[in-house]
Amino acid sequence: MITPLPGIGRGDLHSGTRSLWRYAASFPVPVANSVTMGEGCTPLVEHTWRGGRAHFKLEWFGPTGSFKAAARPS
Repeated sequence: MITPLPGIGRGDLHSGTRSLWRYAASFPVPVANSVTMGEGCTPLVEHTWRGGRAHFKLEWFGPTGSFKAAARPS
């Protein structure tokens, strides 16, 4: 069963943690021993695109080499 949680604010984030575990306060149960490869915190870069300014998320900078693939129209 999914129930709404109260949510978290900026003060709840673990700013000294450079991984997805900085959001641990949002979990409904405490996690004693977290596992991480340093994922998260991939950079955003601003660049000109189609006549405007856009921010691009550089997912390939992650330790697992993950990326987002776009589906091609049929």
